[in-house]
Amino acid sequence: MKKLKPWNYLVPIIMFLVAAFQYYQTTQGLSRWKGGGFGMYSEIGYHHTEIWIDSRDTFLLIEDFLPNWRKEASLIQQVKKFPKEPYLKQLYATLEKHDNTKDYTIEIWLPKVDLDQLTFTKTKIHDYSKNDFQDTP
Repeated sequence: MKKLKPWNYLVPIIMFLVAAFQYYQTTQGLSRWKGGGFGMYSEIGYHHTEIWIDSRDTFLLIEDFLPNWRKEASLIQQVKKFPKEPYLKQLYATLEKHDNTKDYTIEIWLPKVDLDQLTFTKTKIHDYSKNDFQDTP
């Protein structure tokens, strides 16, 4: 019988460490997409994230709200990927260019699939209005 050398265990150990690190990242608030590639097929991708615009008299998806939304497609994609303040400010400025007589609320909704319960739900993960962008002294 051939005796295994210590370096023969190197690849399985590295694979285990990578998998353990990525599992740890998913337990620390990162999604499986952001935390690593092993779980990317178990969650819905960012392109299914919905951006809703509430202008007090209408509540529409951004694609229905902005008539020329394709001009802003890259910004919309950035907001869906990373709904952070700089992108949301840009999106709010775009909405004000469309009609600056209204106050808008931008809502970001994330679809979730629960394979154990066989359910599909949407969860509001962010809710931004102009007051959220005001600089505080």
